[in-house]
Amino acid sequence: MKFYEAKIKILSPTIIPERRFERGYKGQLSYIPSTTLRGAILSSLYTKGYLSLDQIKAIGESYELLVSNAYLIDNEFKSYPSHPFMYKCKIPHGTDDKGNKIFESKIFISEDEVANSLKSGIDPIFKFECSKGHVAIEYPHPKPVRKANRSEEEFKEVSIKVQSMISVGISKHRASSQAGMLYEYDAMIEGQEFWCYIGVLRDEICKYIKSGLEIRIGRGISRGFGRSVIEKIEEISLDKIIEELKSSNIAVEGKNIIFYSLSPLLKIDDYENYKSYPDILDLKFLMNICGLNEEAGILEIKRVYGKERNLHCGWDIYENTKRPIFYDIASEGSIAIGSISGKNIPLSLALLSLIGYPIKIFNKYVVTGINMLTPIQINSFLWGKNNE
Repeated sequence: MKFYEAKIKILSPTIIPERRFERGYKGQLSYIPSTTLRGAILSSLYTKGYLSLDQIKAIGESYELLVSNAYLIDNEFKSYPSHPFMYKCKIPHGTDDKGNKIFESKIFISEDEVANSLKSGIDPIFKFECSKGHVAIEYPHPKPVRKANRSEEEFKEVSIKVQSMISVGISKHRASSQAGMLYEYDAMIEGQEFWCYIGVLRDEICKYIKSGLEIRIGRGISRGFGRSVIEKIEEISLDKIIEELKSSNIAVEGKNIIFYSLSPLLKIDDYENYKSYPDILDLKFLMNICGLNEEAGILEIKRVYGKERNLHCGWDIYENTKRPIFYDIASEGSIAIGSISGKNIPLSLALLSLIGYPIKIFNKYVVTGINMLTPIQINSFLWGKNNE
């Protein structure tokens, strides 16, 4: 399997709603869901004639194409879902040269007291006041954040630019507005950029997923909404990540690791029996779906910190049915504590960071962009200023 980081640019207003109501779609998700993005790529490969419908169906039911959620790029900074060990003070700590208020924002997971507690399996003490003693602090988790430009701020919250639209249905007979046909939409404004990870198993697929590939994302694509393009795609060096993990002294058998989750977490035995996060992951499965004939061990997740949310698995366009919804699972941005055993630990952790641990439901629905766990210390921004 080859691994890529892609940049996606929105070319027309795009509807990825939080909820549907009787007159349209309201609210806008803060990311592009992995299932939506994967489906858009497959649909584009079919409509452009690169692959047949049977090929697309086969890939859709396999692990040959894996995609993460796509998160906003703001002023050239990649955003990430915030984790529970970040806070922002609501009382300004001063002003800058232009008179703008400065609010302290801090990432404190790397502080010795917190990090040592987490690694020891002890619940850490959370912050209840800022550095100046203000108790008016808020935790942004799991809202998207990026690295800040000012020294007083360790992160900055970002948000997708949205426009609201109202459309009126037109009568075919009278060529005027039709009573009862008023529709409202909240749509993402064009020009915004997002980043994501993509894993592709076969070269026959790789050659088509390239810069310039136009895709259609979200609702209303038949009316011109959702035009997007893969603006840039770069292959990721798996060896480089493995060397970084080795040099960091994190990939040690039996040692507790602090993981950051770029995606939601989920364990499923069947549709009626699932848990908010997996307790055991058989990493040999990752080797198999990546086409690697390597031994691997087990990752045991002992504790998770973070909020819960619902996971909608999208729409089956072939059968015209709604895919399952999983309720109250661990949100993206969660922090997990776990330990790993067995062979090829750095390789296993690298794969888990890039493609997560995908799940197949009813032996045909692949839930991708799930269980993407990264040792947080290799991401200096999410770890905080005083990273090891």
